[in-house]
Amino acid sequence: MSTKPANQKRRNNEKRKEKSRVAARTRRNKEMHIFAELTAALPARKEDVDQLDKASIMRLAISYLRVRDVVSLLPQTETEHPKVQNPEGTEEVSTELSYMKALDGFVLVLSQPGDIVYCSENIADHLGVSQMEIMGQSIFEFSHPCDHDEIREALRTNGGGRRDLLLRLKCTLTSKGRNVHLKSASYKVIHITGHMLMPTDDKTERNNNRADEKKTDGDDKKAIKNGTLVAVGRPIPHPSNIEIPLDSKTFLSKHGLDMKFTYVDKALTNTLGFEPDELVGRSVYEYHHAADTGSLTHQFKSLFSKGQCETGQYRFLAKTGGFAWVQTQATVITDKQQKPISVVCVNYVIR
Repeated sequence: MSTKPANQKRRNNEKRKEKSRVAARTRRNKEMHIFAELTAALPARKEDVDQLDKASIMRLAISYLRVRDVVSLLPQTETEHPKVQNPEGTEEVSTELSYMKALDGFVLVLSQPGDIVYCSENIADHLGVSQMEIMGQSIFEFSHPCDHDEIREALRTNGGGRRDLLLRLKCTLTSKGRNVHLKSASYKVIHITGHMLMPTDDKTERNNNRADEKKTDGDDKKAIKNGTLVAVGRPIPHPSNIEIPLDSKTFLSKHGLDMKFTYVDKALTNTLGFEPDELVGRSVYEYHHAADTGSLTHQFKSLFSKGQCETGQYRFLAKTGGFAWVQTQATVITDKQQKPISVVCVNYVIR
């Protein structure tokens, strides 16, 4: 019996396998080339993106495309204030760093579903998590589960306007300045303030038309249509980290868990006229304006559930009559068993 058919079949199988290997190699080379081009196109430092895997590269590319759409929602002022571009970008980088330092916080942009569209690079200084690691991820993966309803409420599409909320975000920085793995992260209270940007009809139509032309997926178009939260996140400093002495318009106070004064800094006399002994044993609620009760009660509820809070501006009674505008940063002090024992407030007299 002839062996030619069997040999021919073997040769055909080898040819098919070789052809498949060549096709797979070509496909991998094309994929590597595409990802190399995509990596080079990312507006980030080379050393930051060189170690990223393919999934991270895609995540960041999508995020930067969404950033472009968010920029279209911002007021256009170039015609009123022309800007001279620096070819090397040094002036722009220096200006951005100055803005970040002045903010004493980081920029955070969230889509309506809760995706982190953008965060400024200095987020690592406050949370230990790098910009490359967090962009494109969901805010719900980095926030305390008990704060998720508050986040959803803030992102709800009931029109634009100001948003103000306290969130516990994962922080990988330790008290000794070391950086731990995200799985071992603790939570840090961050005061988020910003505005929900809602596109006007003409911007919505323009963005959706552009999305249709470039075949952008439906989720992106929905995110654009529903608006975006552009905010600043600022950590609330712990009293132990505040530089002493405080300035002349700032006074320190300590309270029991019922918010009665147990200690007041002498600077209170220079700002509001009271002697410290006049407030000790009295409740903080006796000295604020009645119209501010609702907002202060809400903030103090957040204080005891999250450990820290920063109030808005409220009116504090002055001994000579009238009220002074004050803003307070409050921190719950705990014992070794993490049970709350007191509250320390840093009070800033604004005017």
